[in-house]
Amino acid sequence: MVQEASETFTILNFVRAGLGVSLVQSAAARMKVPGVRFHELKMPESEWAIGIAWKRISEKRDLILSSLTQPRICCSRFTTF
Repeated sequence: MVQEASETFTILNFVRAGLGVSLVQSAAARMKVPGVRFHELKMPESEWAIGIAWKRISEKRDLILSSLTQPRICCSRFTTF
């Protein structure tokens, strides 16, 4: 049987209920769900793809586009864009 969920908290509670295991981002450990144990996987080839979404027609378009450089600056030591 396979259970699917998009919310990390829901996934952790599936695990807590004994419905299996899951790969989650390391930040999920901060949710401190009772009865759930975390094990860090140290794999240099792993990565987490993220994206940014905004309303197509927006009066703040220039501000949004200029802010796209900020994640590149703060994350450049971890990955390349």
